[in-house]
Amino acid sequence: MHIKREKLLEVKDEWYKKKLEFDKEVQSKKQKLSNLEKQLNTREENNEKKFELILQRERENKKLENELQELQNSLLQKKDDIEKLEQEQNTTCNNSQSEANIKPMQAHETHVFLVI
Repeated sequence: MHIKREKLLEVKDEWYKKKLEFDKEVQSKKQKLSNLEKQLNTREENNEKKFELILQRERENKKLENELQELQNSLLQKKDDIEKLEQEQNTTCNNSQSEANIKPMQAHETHVFLVI
């Protein structure tokens, strides 16, 4: 009986050692899994931040594009205005020159205009 009891204790002891070994392995795997989950969460957060930054830059770029378009439109309008003013000025100058070239001359009783 004594041998049987010793064998039983040995088996229990071996089983206990194996159980401890198994528990350690499970704990180690749980820790690794937890670390991997943390890494994954960190990557996801970083990706979300990068994505938000990209969206913000796109909004800023769109705003700048709109401002640039408005400035270009304004410049085109000013160019058109300048061209109209130049045409008006040229027309006015031409009319003034034409009027300056016509001088009244008196010849007897009638007025004769001499175009120079």
